[in-house]
Amino acid sequence: MNWSLILILAAIGVILSALIVFGILPATIWLSLGFVLIAAVVIGHQVSHKIFLHGFLTAVIWSVIGGALQFIFWDKFMANNPQVQAKMAQVPEGMDIRPWMAGGMVVGAVAYGAILGGLAMLFAKLLGEEKKEVPTESENQDQTPVS
Repeated sequence: MNWSLILILAAIGVILSALIVFGILPATIWLSLGFVLIAAVVIGHQVSHKIFLHGFLTAVIWSVIGGALQFIFWDKFMANNPQVQAKMAQVPEGMDIRPWMAGGMVVGAVAYGAILGGLAMLFAKLLGEEKKEVPTESENQDQTPVS
């Protein structure tokens, strides 16, 4: 596993989430999907072993920490994102959306993980170049043929 790649890509996703909380970037799904595509290309190009798992873990770490930032800084997130405020105005009065948001964070993390993992596998097939990462000795032992 290339943990440095996973953590670097997840950190970039967390930074994007923080920039959304502070209103520097807009809270749109297109920004997240764009980053997922870029991360999938990077993983597909750099990784040759356990490609889906690299993508899945990257997106789960990014989504959980980024969602937690939005959850913890909910008031700042709402104040800095008027388009989200407009959508929240449609929620019935007295309904607290934060428990739904917490559950959605888990579902979203798994969904983004599956999407990023699948796209990384697709880009690995499309790119088809020599991969830089070689499985470690312990990972090779997992694949020894049975006699």
